Amino acid sequence: MHNGRMFLPAFDTLRRLLIIFMLAAWFAVLGVVPMPALAQSDDTPEPAALLESARKDMDTVRARQAKEEAMDDASVQQLRKLALSAKVRSEEAAAAMAPELTAVQARLAELGPPAEGGTESPDVAAQRAQLQRSASTLDSQIKLARLLAVEAEQAAATASAHRRSQFSARLEARTPTVLGAQFWKEVAGDVPADLRRVKALMADVDQGLAAVPASMWLISAAVVALLVLARVGAQRLLLRFNATRVPSGRLRRSLHAVGILLIKMTTPGLILHVLLVALASGGAVSAPLGQLLAGVEAFVWFGSFVVGLGAALLMPDKPSWRLTPLTDDTALRLRWFPLVLARLASATDSSRVDVPPSTMAMASTSGNQR
Repeated sequence: MHNGRMFLPAFDTLRRLLIIFMLAAWFAVLGVVPMPALAQSDDTPEPAALLESARKDMDTVRARQAKEEAMDDASVQQLRKLALSAKVRSEEAAAAMAPELTAVQARLAELGPPAEGGTESPDVAAQRAQLQRSASTLDSQIKLARLLAVEAEQAAATASAHRRSQFSARLEARTPTVLGAQFWKEVAGDVPADLRRVKALMADVDQGLAAVPASMWLISAAVVALLVLARVGAQRLLLRFNATRVPSGRLRRSLHAVGILLIKMTTPGLILHVLLVALASGGAVSAPLGQLLAGVEAFVWFGSFVVGLGAALLMPDKPSWRLTPLTDDTALRLRWFPLVLARLASATDSSRVDVPPSTMAMASTSGNQR
């Protein structure tokens, strides 16, 4: 009995809270639902204002396109955006005025035509005249809005075509044909500047090499030798482990391919990294040269990955370990492809590396001091 009396107040409290929550939710629904419609009606611009702004923008577009002066790419793009914006506003204005025209025409249909030979009240005649004027005004505005939308779309298409023609003209102006004399004149004209850059780069490299002590080079040579021996040992250990510990099948070939990829990728990258650390230990590597060497190291890592991936997939010397369904002749014929692909990829990326003018200035200064 006491336990039941203890739970009764809790039950009453829960029931009161539930009733309060339901009433609050009901009033919230009644009070909140109409608000978006009111806010939307307040924020929506009038169709006449939309049409007027679109007409003014199209006047600006016509005036800009009628001029003979050349426009840059940014101006053409801005003109195209203005035309597209006018098109959207014209379509919105036409869509907003169409229901109004339908409503006016429906009211005219309710009034019917004026009676022949009869008389009608002045109020009905005035209402019919007002509705006819409204229908005529709305119809002309809708036609104007649709005409502006079509004209704006054509203006945007014209701006896009003008932009494409300008881009094609820039491409033709900047890239002369390889068979023409102008191309080779430009190449010959760049040779002296390229030679100065190479000379500046080599002077910076010589300065960095001279600052490294001989003991550091001996340590680096020992580390490189250890890396080469570690590569040979890792290949043998990988082959023995997969042959004795891993079950035969696709899993064994997959693990062997992953191991070959890691070995062939890490060894050249680590060797170059050791040499670059030795070069930087002298403290004479400039910031531009260090940035260039960092890019070269990235190219070596990427090229080693490409070579290792090709070797892991082709396996020209170990057909039983090959992961891909290739014949022996195909694998042998394609064994050169990963190395060439890696060199082409590295050469393509390294062609973007340029020696900054600061490097040439530093090299010329050091050359004058020597």
